[in-house]
Amino acid sequence: MKLKIGTKLMFGFGICVIITIFLAAFNFTQLRSLSEKQDEGHARSEDALIAMEMSFMGEKAYRIIADTIINQNEKESREAWKEYMTEYNEDSAYMDELVDTDTEIAWMEEMDSLFDRMINDVENILFPLVFNTSSSMDKSAQLKELDEEIDGLIDEIKIPLGKIQASLANESLEADENFDSIASKVTLVSIILA
Repeated sequence: MKLKIGTKLMFGFGICVIITIFLAAFNFTQLRSLSEKQDEGHARSEDALIAMEMSFMGEKAYRIIADTIINQNEKESREAWKEYMTEYNEDSAYMDELVDTDTEIAWMEEMDSLFDRMINDVENILFPLVFNTSSSMDKSAQLKELDEEIDGLIDEIKIPLGKIQASLANESLEADENFDSIASKVTLVSIILA
């Protein structure tokens, strides 16, 4: 069976059109995947920064605690603590949404437990101790002991937060590696088919 030259040209042209459509569809889906991977990597790096910011919440609390002990101004101390607790609760809720692996969730629970202990020490021990004016006893020994405990808690809080931050940063790197892998595939296929 002999094909006419016009049929052969149309057949060849049709194959070229099919290859071009395939290449366009492949590139479109891969570019969409690249966009998702890039967004994922960016989001995880932002999440790691939030975790780093959260690690300074201990120092913020300590400033309020020190001002409470030194200035002994109940109104200012309670207002500052209320503002701190609002910020802490917002950051903590945001962090709860960020952690997505069992390990990260366990670290978050450990961090929450340490913060809860510090919050309890401030609200139920420090404030009553400092602002109880009816007692004439020397509070310096109790304050020193409480100060050491809170210092230790603040240091301990940094450990799980550091682990969460490192995990989130690692997820960002993995997303970046996936991005690079897909970009290489798209480039290779485009070169081969071109």
